[in-house]
Amino acid sequence: MPEEFPQSPIASPSTIGAAINAGIDNAHDDKAKQTEYAQVKKLFDAYTVAQGFDRPARKQYAVDRRYAAGTADLSWAVSTNLIGSYIDILVSYLYAKDPDVSASKAEQVEAPPPDKEAMIEEAVQAEMQSPVAMQAAAAGVPQEVAIQVATQLATQKVDEQLRKQATAEAKRNEEKDAFAKTMKIVISRLWKDGKLKKAIRKSVRSAQSVGPGWFKAMMISTQPAPEIKAAINDSRDNAARVAALEKSIAANEVPDMDVARAELAQLQMGLQDQIEVIIRKGMAIDFCRAEDIQVSLDVSDLDDYLDAGWIANAIYKPKDELKALFPKLTDEQIKGATVFHQRRPKDYVYRAGDDMGDVDYKDAEQFSKDGSGQGGGDDGGPSVDFGKIIETWDHRDNLIKTIIDGVPCWAKSPYTPPQASTRFYPFFYLAFYPVDGARHPQSQSWREHKLQDEYSKGRSTVRLVRDRAVPGTLFNSEQVDPQNAKNLEKGVEQEFIGMKLTNPNVALRDVFAEKPIASVDMALFDMTPVLQDMEKISGVQEALQSSADPAKTATASNIENSGFQARTGAMRDNVEDMLRDFAIYSGEVALQALTIQDAQRIAGPHAFWPQDMDINDLLMWMGLDIEAGSTGKPNTAAEREMWATAMPLIA
Repeated sequence: MPEEFPQSPIASPSTIGAAINAGIDNAHDDKAKQTEYAQVKKLFDAYTVAQGFDRPARKQYAVDRRYAAGTADLSWAVSTNLIGSYIDILVSYLYAKDPDVSASKAEQVEAPPPDKEAMIEEAVQAEMQSPVAMQAAAAGVPQEVAIQVATQLATQKVDEQLRKQATAEAKRNEEKDAFAKTMKIVISRLWKDGKLKKAIRKSVRSAQSVGPGWFKAMMISTQPAPEIKAAINDSRDNAARVAALEKSIAANEVPDMDVARAELAQLQMGLQDQIEVIIRKGMAIDFCRAEDIQVSLDVSDLDDYLDAGWIANAIYKPKDELKALFPKLTDEQIKGATVFHQRRPKDYVYRAGDDMGDVDYKDAEQFSKDGSGQGGGDDGGPSVDFGKIIETWDHRDNLIKTIIDGVPCWAKSPYTPPQASTRFYPFFYLAFYPVDGARHPQSQSWREHKLQDEYSKGRSTVRLVRDRAVPGTLFNSEQVDPQNAKNLEKGVEQEFIGMKLTNPNVALRDVFAEKPIASVDMALFDMTPVLQDMEKISGVQEALQSSADPAKTATASNIENSGFQARTGAMRDNVEDMLRDFAIYSGEVALQALTIQDAQRIAGPHAFWPQDMDINDLLMWMGLDIEAGSTGKPNTAAEREMWATAMPLIA
């Protein structure tokens, strides 16, 4: 019997086709991955180049912040932080409260009054041509009677038509008025809930301290959403943490399984009890540090940021939160992210070599990746690892692109903004001291830093002179017993010290003499000119500092206050221009994110809120603005003067 050999299995055509398709899919996936890596690298390289270009400006931020904090030179014997004091005063006056939103029906050219007689004449002609009129004429009805009847019918129809038009126009005007009132209430509520005052005051302080002031605002209602630092207080973040933790537990990627399960149970308990609302719609408003915003280099002035090709915002999050924020990333990719550490607070104790010459651009950054700045005390201690999220709003293709420093792929797939706006960017920029031809504005700190140094030097010199001018007594140590000499050196006020002279024949008054003190011309240390120069530059007058000269009259103080109002008028205009743009932006995004139910929940059951309105039509329906002067402290002196003038006329 012939020996049988096992036959080799022959793959079926379907198996071969599946393998070929799988290979093609893998090749396509590899190519797509390489393309994605190349796109991420190109974007990160552009960001790095722009960061390097603006490096001198960020170094100046670090210098300016030290002057604003009063820590520019800790070696002075006297350190009076005048710059910081002026900034505090200006912030309190420039933004004391949220502005009053103004929304009103948009002005439009009114339609000319209708020509009723022409309309009736046209309607009469139409009635005479109607089948009924033709039948009446054929039946022998006189033409005069037919015209009279047609005129009556035409007049009735024209009156009804005009009445309907007037009713429709009145309804449209009522809807526009109701819409404007609703929008005013909605925007004011969104600003209040989003804590606008906190972000704007920080922006004003930043503009005074380092030059630029930035904040970012987004309506949070859908996913994917841009990265924000301000908490919106709903359950979406906790749900994302639960999903990330469940994934890590299933893959056995947690260091302590028992602790991870306990954390998961706590998160699930919070979700089940619904302590937070499930989905909350609202406006998140983030203050952005000047060094965390990077504007593309295709604009030469930050004031033209709306024309920039892209704007990037650096956001730092603990690395253990990245998985919940970006579920598409693997653990290996997150581990490969560059580690950043937050700088520890400094103790502001002077140390040799701690001067302005050692300031670097890295000192302006709150987070460092090279470990510098982690110390600052005797015990460095452990620190939290952060990842740097770079969210780029790319105006060239109208996409939001999110990457993480050290991760080669997208943290989120590029997506369009959740709500469209006529400005595209959600960033708002404030500067008080722009310079023609300069990319970055100046700051109050930079404008006054030399005067601050001169003041500190003069005051420190006066202190040293006073220390050296303390009254003292000289004595001839050769004529005094050594033990008595030590007692004299250690003597205190009004103390009796027994003296034993080496030569009893020498009179006691001949052994001691008064210590000579050098005469000092205190006019050389008069700081009044320095203070006057600083007041001229800042606009802050003496009366606003609660240190007024007693010899100064009330009239002089009022004149100074009027000068302060005039000098800070341009600053107020800058703040109000920014808020005016923000009001329009808020209306545009709210119109898309909120439903009629949301608007009625905010503004009441009679709120009017059109659905699916194009944002380009918003400003055709209403005018959005803020009340001028509603953000600063009231000028009581000017108001009293105005009422004193107006009351006799009213009476």
